[in-house]
Amino acid sequence: MISNYIIQNYSSSSRATGKQFEVQKVYGTSETNRVLSVYMWSYYGGFNKSTGTATYAGRSLPAVIQLKKDLAHYSIIKYIEPQDGSLYQSS
Repeated sequence: MISNYIIQNYSSSSRATGKQFEVQKVYGTSETNRVLSVYMWSYYGGFNKSTGTATYAGRSLPAVIQLKKDLAHYSIIKYIEPQDGSLYQSS
């Protein structure tokens, strides 16, 4: 679910890619009021179909995604990435 959300979120900026993927390393979670926060490092990549193996677009960064639990299902309510430049550390 997390990978699908991130791929969908970035696919518009990677239009020239034929195939996208996302993987993450989860460092921890916390839960408050049925909201699960997942702390992770995410890698997103897009490949150009014509070359088959060359990375055409990508990004790698820490992120937090918040999921709300409703009965037996989760839904994504917030996705947070650090800001660029001098705001990176504080964000």
